[in-house]
Amino acid sequence: MVITEFDIAVRTWRPGNRGEIGIWPESVVAARLGMADQAVQDLAVRADQLQIFPQGFFTDMGMRTRRFYAHNQSEGPPMRGWDARPLTRGVRGSVRPVPVTPITQPFLESSGIFSTTINEMLLQSHGGRIRVFPAIPKSWTAAFRLRAVGGFMVAAECEASEAAYVLIESIAGGDCVVSNPWDTPCRVRRAANGQLLTKASGAEIRFRTEPGASYLIDREDNPVDSRSRAAFRRERNTGPKTFQHAILGKIRDF
Repeated sequence: MVITEFDIAVRTWRPGNRGEIGIWPESVVAARLGMADQAVQDLAVRADQLQIFPQGFFTDMGMRTRRFYAHNQSEGPPMRGWDARPLTRGVRGSVRPVPVTPITQPFLESSGIFSTTINEMLLQSHGGRIRVFPAIPKSWTAAFRLRAVGGFMVAAECEASEAAYVLIESIAGGDCVVSNPWDTPCRVRRAANGQLLTKASGAEIRFRTEPGASYLIDREDNPVDSRSRAAFRRERNTGPKTFQHAILGKIRDF
């Protein structure tokens, strides 16, 4: 049995078993290795443990566990107060998961790791090759428009992790290399007029681009033109959003 460097990376992506996520970027590593389920699980734990401020800010290390870390001793005794309740006319409201007083200042590391993980799950462009949806769960339906290495803006949509198309906007021109997101032949057309540039049936799609031009990649047997369009409807945000212990927005107590 031949063990590759990739196999070693997958087996050692998390050094030990931690009960807390903290500022360790293991979810980013999981996404880059294509470990979708592990990346999602880490994101859920990260939000539950660290997203303690109603504005959406993250703290630095697992304050939800009520542990006190040595590096925080300079800030004084830890203030926990997870059962903060509004006091209105002398009557306490229901328990809610927000701190009574600030525990520590909002940190940037955890929120940066969270957003970077999602970015790596949707798009990767390391090593001169663009990969769309390289690490998303099979149940996900998603869409994005992100910048890729090499001077490209990439937009794509997927349903149940199956890519519908890839739209490449070339900013500087030059060669573009895209990993084929399907197991079937695909084609590359100019987005402006539908002109066919090339077809590919292997694992790699390579074509020459011009500055300012856009290129549409889709399946030859299921072109994007034949797919049904989803209708998006807006919904008014009428209250705070919760996920496990995390909360976005302030509960009305007046």
